[in-house]
Amino acid sequence: MELKIRKNDKQAARWFSTGFMVGGVGGVDAEKHTLKDAVLIRPGEALGHGVWIDSVFCADIAARGAAAGDKGMKARFGHPNMCSDALGTFLGRWKNTRVSENSRVVGDLFLSSTAASSPKGDLRKYVEELAAKEPQHFGASIVFSLDRDLMWKESVQNGAVEKEDKFGPYLDFSGYKSPDPANVKNLPHARCSELHAADLVDDPAATDGMFAGAAGMSLAAQMTEWLDTHPGVLKAVNDEPELLNIVTRYADELKPFLSRYVENLSKKPAGAAESAPASAPATIPAESVDLQAKIDALAAQAGADKDQIAKLTGELAGTQRLHEQALESVKTQTARADAAEAKLKTADDALKLASTERDEAQQKLAAIESGAAPVSATPAPESKKQSSMWEDARKGKK
Repeated sequence: MELKIRKNDKQAARWFSTGFMVGGVGGVDAEKHTLKDAVLIRPGEALGHGVWIDSVFCADIAARGAAAGDKGMKARFGHPNMCSDALGTFLGRWKNTRVSENSRVVGDLFLSSTAASSPKGDLRKYVEELAAKEPQHFGASIVFSLDRDLMWKESVQNGAVEKEDKFGPYLDFSGYKSPDPANVKNLPHARCSELHAADLVDDPAATDGMFAGAAGMSLAAQMTEWLDTHPGVLKAVNDEPELLNIVTRYADELKPFLSRYVENLSKKPAGAAESAPASAPATIPAESVDLQAKIDALAAQAGADKDQIAKLTGELAGTQRLHEQALESVKTQTARADAAEAKLKTADDALKLASTERDEAQQKLAAIESGAAPVSATPAPESKKQSSMWEDARKGKK
């Protein structure tokens, strides 16, 4: 997995883990519930993460751990993630972190009494016993934030070339040469901006690892560890996001297919039947049984997600219908308001006309009461006034 280093990367503040890095433990003090001289990190490739851990990085981690002082740095039982939080996984605190031989960072892990009564069981006892009996499978994984600015600067100094694509500036490592001869893959050297924790994790390659099935380990935690050591799967999903859509859409068909696939894995290769008794029953390896259980869990989750999508789709359709009904109601109310406004204007015009007629009637009534001829509030036409003038003149001549 190639680590893509970009400027102003939104993922720069994301937490990062080194994955499983076996190192061992010096000893177990059962009375004080302490793992002595346990390895937090060592130089080498952070498998599945595309970065190189060198002595400079290790020294920085040791110094950051020591800076925590008596408070110490927290340790958890596996890495929590978005699907599996840290509740019930707290183990204790790392103290006395320091650089040991071969640039390894070691420390003493003081296990907390709360780990003995965790919701996941007595984690303290479990870790102590397995660390004592199988120290070769003891491993830790630090959780930290990458210092991408420093990594950018050091990578350019060692041959990486600044380029730019549609997503912005990035580094091309085709001409990069690591200053560490042991880094034969010429991976970029990791640098830390903030140290968060050092968790105990299982060796995914070991069938009898520390946390194999321990304390009802969640599927999310198992998948996290599996993806850490199989980066090709994550890259395939990133390159082809349609893969996840296929899993969701065809959950019912996927389960039988995977079941047949697991069954085929358990079959012996051609020609093996001649060397084995004909009556020997075919057995499914324990790994296949475990894989089948994980497949069932994934299929069940995919089915649940499919149902949830259908439910949300129905709710969205209902919401859209309510929205359309609300729009129609608004249109109807607007039309009614326009009609009421027109009626109001007509009534106002009628009121004005009635007021004019009332004024004329009052004037006529006042004239009658005074004995004068009624005077109209409306002036007589000009033509009528002129006719009366000529008529008066004619009468005068007579």
